[in-house]
Amino acid sequence: MDTEEKVKLKNDELNLKLRRCENTLAFSGIGVFMFAVWTMLQTVLLMVTNSESIMELADQFADLPEVEIVALWIVVGVVVFVSVCFELISRYLIMKAAAEESTGKKKHTAFLVLTAFLMLVYAGLIYFSSRHIMDSFETSGLIDIFADMFFNVASFVVLTDLFVAGIRVKVIRKKLAKEGK
Repeated sequence: MDTEEKVKLKNDELNLKLRRCENTLAFSGIGVFMFAVWTMLQTVLLMVTNSESIMELADQFADLPEVEIVALWIVVGVVVFVSVCFELISRYLIMKAAAEESTGKKKHTAFLVLTAFLMLVYAGLIYFSSRHIMDSFETSGLIDIFADMFFNVASFVVLTDLFVAGIRVKVIRKKLAKEGK
């Protein structure tokens, strides 16, 4: 094989890797957004199914004036709403940027930073979930803790997959551009 054929073969291999990474990037972006939808549904379900626990918590504040109780519930509601909105919007932006990056329409870097931030958040959630399991091993709520930990691990894996695919797409495109293809 002469040098020209080797370069062509190498470029074909790089193009194949690029297509695989672009597909991974696009599908992982969809997965990241689906986890946001699940988080929103999970939050609503937890509020509905744990209404008795919420009422028990409210009973602890029974000695406060009614205005302060209402203000407390408004603050809690706003914090939950803002958290869910942040999760939904940030994951939507990640999905959109990953799709655009995978098709080559636009080049984004900010979505990788946001993805890395969410990876850190979920790594922390995994750590604290595992600590919670060890601290409350005798309690009956272990199924909920394991389910939550499974969700956090799965979300972390999808975010990591997207992050790695995004970096690889950028690196391979630079290599191809450098070689003139």
